[in-house]
Amino acid sequence: MKYISILLFSTLLLFACGGSETASAESTDAVSNGKTAIDSAQSVTGGPDIVFESEVFNFGKVKQGEEINHVFKFKNTGDQPLIVEAKGSCGCTVPEVPKEPVAPGAVGELGVKVNTSNKRGQTSVTVYVSSNAKSGKKNLKIVGEVLTEE
Repeated sequence: MKYISILLFSTLLLFACGGSETASAESTDAVSNGKTAIDSAQSVTGGPDIVFESEVFNFGKVKQGEEINHVFKFKNTGDQPLIVEAKGSCGCTVPEVPKEPVAPGAVGELGVKVNTSNKRGQTSVTVYVSSNAKSGKKNLKIVGEVLTEE
């Protein structure tokens, strides 16, 4: 089963390498029209593509040691299944990606847990997202302030 998944991902990645058309213009227009990027993203032909509702999450202020949980929603705006992988910028950041490919036109969720035990003050962590999307890699940010008792 793992071999089939790797073969499928490699095949999709091979076919998705052509072109660099993105939905960033649609995302900018969506904000000015009061819609989310996911609501207004139009389908791009020639492979899978990914548009996040938001690429930055500000958790505000939390006490040191609290766990931050957030879900980044995205849409496959392409015409082929989307396979998503993610990695945190440090051991305190744990992303959870969909286990199955996201169908064309479908919305997916990328969950992230951040442990603030070793954080203090203004904090920023990154989730590096790679996929077979034509738009390439994405970096999601989680920012805020971790308060310590002094």
